[in-house]
Amino acid sequence: FVAFSVFIASLVNLSEAFFPTPWKEVVFGAGGVSHMEQTEQAFQSLATKYFPTIDHLSKSMINARDTISQANADVDKDQDHSALHCDGENFDGAQSRLQSLHTDVITNLNSNDVDEARKSLGSALHTVQDFYAHSNYVEMGNSAPSDLLGRAGTIPHAAFTDQTCKGCITTINPLVCNDCSANEAGFLGLLTSGYYFGEDSPPAGTDIPAIKCHHGGFTDNSFGSSFGFVAGKATQGINKDSLNCGFSPHYYAHSDAVSLSIQATEQYIDDIKQEITESQLRQLFGVGPTLAFCIDTTGSMGDIISSVQEQSIAIVTERIGTADEPSSYVISPFNDPDTGPVTVTSDFNVFQSTIDSLTAEGGGDCPELSMTGILNALDVLDDDSILFMFTDAASKDADLAGQVISAAVAKNINIYIFKFDSDCDDGLVGKREDSGADKVYGAVCLATSGQYHSLPRAEVSSLSGIIDTLTSVDNSFILRIAQSTPTSGSPTVYKAPVDSFMTQLSISLLGVGASMTISTPNGSPLDLTAATVSNVVLSDGEFVTVRTPDVGIWSVSVTSSGNYTLDVSGISALHFTSFIFSELAGRPGHSGFFPIDGLPPYNIEIAAIGEIDGSFSTAEFDFRTPEGALTRTVPMTPGTGEFGDPPANSFFTLLTLTPGDFYVYLSGLDAAGKAYQRALASVVTPTFSNATFNVSTTT
Repeated sequence: FVAFSVFIASLVNLSEAFFPTPWKEVVFGAGGVSHMEQTEQAFQSLATKYFPTIDHLSKSMINARDTISQANADVDKDQDHSALHCDGENFDGAQSRLQSLHTDVITNLNSNDVDEARKSLGSALHTVQDFYAHSNYVEMGNSAPSDLLGRAGTIPHAAFTDQTCKGCITTINPLVCNDCSANEAGFLGLLTSGYYFGEDSPPAGTDIPAIKCHHGGFTDNSFGSSFGFVAGKATQGINKDSLNCGFSPHYYAHSDAVSLSIQATEQYIDDIKQEITESQLRQLFGVGPTLAFCIDTTGSMGDIISSVQEQSIAIVTERIGTADEPSSYVISPFNDPDTGPVTVTSDFNVFQSTIDSLTAEGGGDCPELSMTGILNALDVLDDDSILFMFTDAASKDADLAGQVISAAVAKNINIYIFKFDSDCDDGLVGKREDSGADKVYGAVCLATSGQYHSLPRAEVSSLSGIIDTLTSVDNSFILRIAQSTPTSGSPTVYKAPVDSFMTQLSISLLGVGASMTISTPNGSPLDLTAATVSNVVLSDGEFVTVRTPDVGIWSVSVTSSGNYTLDVSGISALHFTSFIFSELAGRPGHSGFFPIDGLPPYNIEIAAIGEIDGSFSTAEFDFRTPEGALTRTVPMTPGTGEFGDPPANSFFTLLTLTPGDFYVYLSGLDAAGKAYQRALASVVTPTFSNATFNVSTTT
């Protein structure tokens, strides 16, 4: 007990690293440059090198980065297989794994499965990074990354019968920390890595020879990872996973290991770059958004299809050579009784020829297989995308709406549906009302935080501005009013801060009988005829875009005789990247906070981690109902940004949710001292759960 108490005290103000995630429980991880942070640093460095005209990471690039880094961290959920972590001298297994994943990245890119390519890359980078923390490569005096790791061939290393370690020198407190620099005398010029109790090297039934190095630390114990804490005994070894000797006997080489690890991460990605095209590299890094259409190709859609063809091609043509040029295109046609084939491509010429080849024919009866068409698109879309659907009919397969919602929510995909008048309507079109079957579209859009428009056919040519704004790589929501009742008496007024980095402001009001008045920061009404203003009036709403808007607090006054929705968004380099509900996972002593699978639970304590990208000076978080009412403020602890601690743009808290949908908001002052506000695109729906979620004090 005394030794354990001394050990706990030794954690104060100490940092650790090579943990999976930036935020870790305090007892098992007092800070550290995590796998995720190393990956993010390498991604930023390579993005600057590969795309010199891009001055900041766009939202789509941030999404790509986060997918790669999360896949890296996820590897630490498996602590049984030595090849994943370069443990137990299993360099052959690690090398084979890296070579295979290198091939997988390229294969997935060739098949336009960008999401899997990123996940394969992230998984590989974990092994690359662990090579430097778990082997003696650093201690052997190497100052540059290995030119063999992850490439063709094998890596020479010590044999199982070779002595590789000598004992550590005991110190004043031998049960807590030993001086393990002395065990380097046993290396004898041979590459080795520490053996970890319970892994598959050596195989079950074979003891770890006394002449071999151990991984080391409190959690490396033959009686289980928790025994070392109870007994107050740290195993001698060579790992550099931390700056704390209780976990990492070679803590003193940690900083060098981090440096080489980041360089090696870049080297592994550089090698992949040599074997892929420029467009595939853009896809991998998320340079440019995904443009995704689900289109009804039945006989009545001829004029709609031709307009969608013209507008989509015009949008992309204007973006060629810019940061907003799409990196991926998805086209999912649906007819009756058939759907597809789905086209996924990074080549604009293929996209153009595919969409130009769409013709309207067939589909004798009115309801069409729209839900199947959406599901086909969702299956190939990356996370955090937007899908646009165009139809003039109700859904024939409305029973699949639940599957559509589940699939879209799981991948955080927002669905926007545009339904145009046709003979398939039920006679209520003049009132801008939907039939019972047609209301499934509204439910799908509401549940996926998109929008549903029911429009006259003549208005199809007015949609390019909406699509163009929503698919900008830097578009962020400022305000989301997803459910609101008719106004009574005076208008309802909403405030929308425009910050120093915002180059465009967009305001979208959806609702039959709804109207809005927009006021600039000085209180004067917005001049809708100004050269910097675009105003699109639709039968069911209005869409206003302001280029180079004045910095300050804008006002939107809404009057409506019916229900309405209001979205305010802006193009800015300041992003509310994520707000992830999390729990501890991983081996004790090597655990971090990972996203909770599925919807977050209510009435159970969980963790939440917020991330911001861009320049800001203050940040506050809160939850608001879909009607816009504040339900709670969320105090969060920021990272210090110091070496070994979470970055200053990352925030942590423990909380207990209550039932009820809400949006997550971020507000504060930007780097210039001007007010900003952001809202995440998707609504959060807490769910009942009997599961147990592991959380703890963190650092």
